Amino acid sequence: MNERGATLVELMIAMVVFGITMTGTFNGLDFINQTNARAKTSVFAEQALNQAVHELLSLPGTSARLVDDGVPDDLFDTATPDYSTDAEGQPWTIDVDAKTFRLFYNLAEGSVPNTVDIRVFAAWNTDGGEPDMHHRAERLVSRGLF
Repeated sequence: MNERGATLVELMIAMVVFGITMTGTFNGLDFINQTNARAKTSVFAEQALNQAVHELLSLPGTSARLVDDGVPDDLFDTATPDYSTDAEGQPWTIDVDAKTFRLFYNLAEGSVPNTVDIRVFAAWNTDGGEPDMHHRAERLVSRGLF
């Protein structure tokens, strides 16, 4: 017998194979989207750091925001940074492409006289809440205190 068309069993098998294939495809696309979002956030964090470093390097050497808190070896301390507020005493934040980065920094006496080492942290939160130090980018710069 030479019948045209597919049986119900053949159609169901084809649908299962198609469903498995599409599930794998969508999972792959979701992974690519998440990776892209993380990469964009890292680029935006670098832009926030660039702005913060520029601001700190533009301060006069006598600025109160460039005074070390006196705690030795705290340059890498993220739990209790020396500074986390702007000049007005508000939390220091920079917005890049509608994403808010919270900025913190630590100071230490530089290895060269009349210099200070500044470690700047840009923190963010992936779920839209308050930025935290679990997601951060950081940069170390030195500047003169003239």
